[in-house]
Amino acid sequence: MEPKNRKPRLYPDSQQETRNLLTRTPTPESGNKQNNAHLLQRVMMISSYIAEERVAPVQVGKGFTRERASTMNMKELFEKYFNPRKVLETYFIQDSDFFDDTITQVFTKFLNFSSSGDVKGNSLIALCFGPFAYYTLPLCDNFNEITFACADDKSIQEMQKWLKNEPDTMDYSHAMKMICELQATGETWTEKEPVLKRKFKKILKYDVMSSNPLSPVTHPQADCLLLAHCVEHFVQDKKCYCEALKNVCTLVKPGGTLIMVTKFYATFFMCGDFKIPVFCLDEDILKDALKGAGLVIEEEYIYPRKTESLYDIADFKYFAVFKARKEREM
Repeated sequence: MEPKNRKPRLYPDSQQETRNLLTRTPTPESGNKQNNAHLLQRVMMISSYIAEERVAPVQVGKGFTRERASTMNMKELFEKYFNPRKVLETYFIQDSDFFDDTITQVFTKFLNFSSSGDVKGNSLIALCFGPFAYYTLPLCDNFNEITFACADDKSIQEMQKWLKNEPDTMDYSHAMKMICELQATGETWTEKEPVLKRKFKKILKYDVMSSNPLSPVTHPQADCLLLAHCVEHFVQDKKCYCEALKNVCTLVKPGGTLIMVTKFYATFFMCGDFKIPVFCLDEDILKDALKGAGLVIEEEYIYPRKTESLYDIADFKYFAVFKARKEREM
């Protein structure tokens, strides 16, 4: 396993922790100067956390309004402001710093999982935050059929247009070409893409907070579940995150594999002119959630972001790839 850089949790888990830290005043008796400086730094971060309430403002038109969780939940914010074409144009186009910084390493890990021989079966269910089908390309050779699910109607429409080769479909050629180059099998992306499309059997909508995430469809459990940034956009705290991950993990059968790509310490991402909030996930929360969903981590890779220039459009600090095995139903 590759070495990973660990980072302490940035935000407290509860208001009580916040109060406890804010009422602790550094004193000579409480530790050395270094510990006191660390405490002061954490108090400053938490003070900023309280002021911002962890939900970023959303730009509406030319002005800003604050739409808090009390008036609009994370799912509603996502469905209202998410635009899959804007996301593709911002983050996943050729020569994008974001794409080169993150997606290349994700694809490499997915290909390693695929070639290892233990990620295979009849069915793959993929839940993605948008209609970005190329996340399944590194794994598709090992499965006979793929069910792809999106969280919003616009993404489902874009997926259907792509599958039917309709005019003005979203262009995934850059990602497809990169994956084929990494596989180095001699196949071109124009040969590979039709093969991938034929394996897509269903395009569905998911809701991570539902005990049946693909409702109203009751789907057979899959041999492998792929999660691509699909939980953190729709929850507001650790309790909700753990519940949502437990819900989506019911889609994979016991003994099956979960492959997951996510980001740590993110609070928002830009979609065109709109700032969409994200739950501030960290490594500890994710590991607790996986354990609570009956999964055992087999491999984990955590990478610090390299590109400093894009914090104004997406403020994550790390991105992570996890592979886990489902031991039991919970």
